[in-house]
Amino acid sequence: MEQLKLATKIADLLKEKHALKCPVCNSENVAVFDSIFARSLNGKNALPCALIVCQDCGFVREHAIDSLGIKVKVERNASADV
Repeated sequence: MEQLKLATKIADLLKEKHALKCPVCNSENVAVFDSIFARSLNGKNALPCALIVCQDCGFVREHAIDSLGIKVKVERNASADV
């Protein structure tokens, strides 16, 4: 999946779940990063995550994309392949 399309899909899914607004300032002016990173859980397993940044207050949060129904292959010491 192309990275920009992935960011749009993540944004659309979060919007459907009413989870796109910034939890700090309640702004809807947020950006979804166009790449996925793997959050290491125990040095062996990784959780693919997307970063969402509020364009008004700068708050950064992450969402586990598996929970959104998006599956990606994560290789250790590498970025996620979509």
